[in-house]
Amino acid sequence: MLPGRADDQSRSLRVRDLSGVVGMRVRMCPEFPGLVITDDGRIQGPGRPQGGHPTWLKTWPGTNGYLKFTATVNDRRTNQRVHIVVCTAFHGPRPTPRHDVRHLNGINTDNRAENLCWGTKTDNAADRDRHGHTARGSRGGNSKLTEDQVREIRAIRATGTTLQVIADQYGVDKSLISMICLNKIWRHVV
Repeated sequence: MLPGRADDQSRSLRVRDLSGVVGMRVRMCPEFPGLVITDDGRIQGPGRPQGGHPTWLKTWPGTNGYLKFTATVNDRRTNQRVHIVVCTAFHGPRPTPRHDVRHLNGINTDNRAENLCWGTKTDNAADRDRHGHTARGSRGGNSKLTEDQVREIRAIRATGTTLQVIADQYGVDKSLISMICLNKIWRHVV
């Protein structure tokens, strides 16, 4: 038997053994030959060329919080994002260049196949809103007021108090009070 053939067989046996774990599904990723992706978001490397055993690749959080791993493509090491590779392996290639991977539960380190799907930027923005991750209102960083203060301002204005009196009371400009009362800003506060 040829050495290359035996190596291919042993790798496929190891993959078969891996998929024998109860309930675990595995896929090969076309962009990264030799990598095995599990439905729980782990990635197994091919092992060393000298015939070493396959190993789980190490992941680390990137600056944006998404997990990354290092893959070798055409003898070049590149950092890849785990969620993109898992989504591609289990849900097919990116439908269009405008599609991104969505984390359905809002946890960007949860790379299980069932938690990932392709979606548009609009879908992702809706997910952020639903999970409370959108930086709006007092979470925006530059706000001078809180959501409770905005509710108070609207209630005070409803009694007929002038914009200037309210602005002085809260230490902000009259135009800000006007935009709050006209619902041009802080619309998410009811």
